[in-house]
Amino acid sequence: MGGTIKGTNAGEYSANVTPTANYQWDDGTTTAKPVKWNIGQKAGTLTLTPASLTLNASVKNGTFTISGEFGGSYTVESLDPSIATVALVSDKTYRVSSVNDTTGTTSIKVTCTGGSNYSAPAAKNVAVTAQFTTIYGVEWDWTSSGPTKGTRTDAAAGFGDPNPAVNNGTGSSPL
Repeated sequence: MGGTIKGTNAGEYSANVTPTANYQWDDGTTTAKPVKWNIGQKAGTLTLTPASLTLNASVKNGTFTISGEFGGSYTVESLDPSIATVALVSDKTYRVSSVNDTTGTTSIKVTCTGGSNYSAPAAKNVAVTAQFTTIYGVEWDWTSSGPTKGTRTDAAAGFGDPNPAVNNGTGSSPL
């Protein structure tokens, strides 16, 4: 064998194969013949760590890193820059920052191109939840035929339901 008989990069290669003594090609010849062979691209991968960030009054920015095998370039963008912006901190590490303490949800989208040895992986997102306004509430049911009933709403939903003090009676409705 001659020519290129080993390779590590994706692409097309050509080797020359010559039959050894006492062998010949099916056409009767014994001279070298070219043989084309190739190495295909490996499927690219993309990992974003962490996959989600929560921004609030205590944590107004956070970072994530990009890793994987894709061989090409990548782009990073905020899908709603009115809620969160994104900026490069260092090689493949990005900072996500809140914008004016705006409450909402968005994503940071990372898109990659393939390289010579890797195909382009699917784009991925870092989910961003910005929570700067917390609403605690109680909904009172004054119309029921039974006793007045209160039900917690919004961020207070995990607390026990209040028990109203009716006609200066005992009860509890701490908010």
